[in-house]
Amino acid sequence: MNNISSQSTAILIFAQSPLQDAEQKSITGGEKLFHALNKHFVKIVENTDLPYVEINEENQIGSTFGERYCNAIESVFNQGFHNIICIGNDSPRLSTKTLLETTKILNEGNAVFGPSVDGGFYLLGMHHSNFDRKRFESLSWQTQKITREIQKIFEEKDRKYTLLPTLFDIDCLYDLKIFISQANDCSKNVYNIAKDIFDTTVSKYLFVDLIDERLPMLASEEKEYLKQKK
Repeated sequence: MNNISSQSTAILIFAQSPLQDAEQKSITGGEKLFHALNKHFVKIVENTDLPYVEINEENQIGSTFGERYCNAIESVFNQGFHNIICIGNDSPRLSTKTLLETTKILNEGNAVFGPSVDGGFYLLGMHHSNFDRKRFESLSWQTQKITREIQKIFEEKDRKYTLLPTLFDIDCLYDLKIFISQANDCSKNVYNIAKDIFDTTVSKYLFVDLIDERLPMLASEEKEYLKQKK
């Protein structure tokens, strides 16, 4: 955690290890990418001058995702912060500006929600009074239901929430294509790694597809050649 302690809002960076991210999302060479993304997100968080806590699989506590996530949130609130902004490491369009805007909204009394294209979320900002540990732990984490379930909690508490623009996460090779084809504020290093992974993987698959298409023809040509030799 950084040294600023006078703020009422802290940022939680909750992420898996680069290796686990790469394996779970089946992105060949993805470990390097997620390592770079981790560094990128720490940088954009540090640029806010807000206190932050980085929790990865090495210091997560709990047997399920819900338990680990809730333990992380609780650990931040237990340090005396009134508001928390939870983010991950796989939504490259998230910016320092968005984090600062979220802080302002929280200070005005609203919760904040940043939905992802896949039904999840890339940002969750809330006051400690909205955090019902038991309720949150039982939600449908890592499914398309999670966005609506968290919104329902806010609505039941009659708590207003602000929806941020919907962003995409990097969850598969196709998401890399979206990332490198659109303008974004992510670092040049992350962009170059993502492009290299995408180009290398696509070239490999195209080569395999080409060989697969040629196999029947090659087999036929080989038979004809052997027949002529006889």
